[in-house]
Amino acid sequence: MEHYAKRKEWQLKTMSNELLMISNQARFYELVTEGKLTVINQKKEALLGKLRELNFTPLNSGESVGEEPSSSTGFDYLLRAPLWNLTQERIEQMKEKHNKKRVEVEILHRRQPTDIWQEELRELGDYFHDLAKKDARRH
Repeated sequence: MEHYAKRKEWQLKTMSNELLMISNQARFYELVTEGKLTVINQKKEALLGKLRELNFTPLNSGESVGEEPSSSTGFDYLLRAPLWNLTQERIEQMKEKHNKKRVEVEILHRRQPTDIWQEELRELGDYFHDLAKKDARRH
């Protein structure tokens, strides 16, 4: 069970980081499209200062919150986004993605390692049962 507890902890950390990134992206896109954050024709340091002032988390893909970002800004996940991300449809998609990820995190947080173990055993049993049925049909 210890490994399931560690895996759950790792999954929660990973999913929470994804949730933070998605949340920041959606909020960034929304602020830019609403004209509350100007990105175009701004000095780099002023823009980075504004992002910090607005409490955006410096982070690069694959890194964890609290780790030092490997890029010079840590805000590449926001500033290198394609312009398509500034469309209303994309902002709505990001909000939906954020809500789904938040629910996933909440569900995993409530689950006990023994529940995860039992569910995986059931899935494995179902898989082998289906394999046996397919094998029986062939013979």
